[in-house]
Amino acid sequence: MRELLVNLRELMYPFTAVKLKESKKNSLKDFLGVAGQFGVTHMMILTQTEKSNYLRLIKNPKGPTITMKIDEYTLSKDVVSYHQKNKKNNKIFSMTLQSPPLLIMNGFGGREDTDPYKIVSLMIQSMFPPIKVQSMNLTACKRIVLFNLAKDPETGEEIIEFRHYGISARQRAVN
Repeated sequence: MRELLVNLRELMYPFTAVKLKESKKNSLKDFLGVAGQFGVTHMMILTQTEKSNYLRLIKNPKGPTITMKIDEYTLSKDVVSYHQKNKKNNKIFSMTLQSPPLLIMNGFGGREDTDPYKIVSLMIQSMFPPIKVQSMNLTACKRIVLFNLAKDPETGEEIIEFRHYGISARQRAVN
């Protein structure tokens, strides 16, 4: 889980507290108390229990709070080592990039306002900066974050798949 925490911080870079040190003495109330002073609007909290691992998304200061169970995950180092040809591009997942990832939401559209996934969708969208198409530099686009709402084929319940991709984007001449 510690490595997953590091991966989440790399994913959210440059809008994250990379060098934040947690200890057992800290409580959530401590972090919420100083969040306003540092302009923190969202928090992602990983929790590990005997039953499962959980991710909580908190909107500061007055909510909502969304708790999701983590069924399975793969660390970025495992993905990079699997793709031998991409070893030269393993910096895509590191904090050396100064631009935030682009957000892609799939399967969340056309929901009722009372649907809980509508709230989840709005919460996720507010965690990432909006895209300014007119002033966007394609060479700065190195990463994409995909949130896909789908049905689990085995159980039939809705799940959110969360993936982080490295990309290379280039402008091409169009006839």
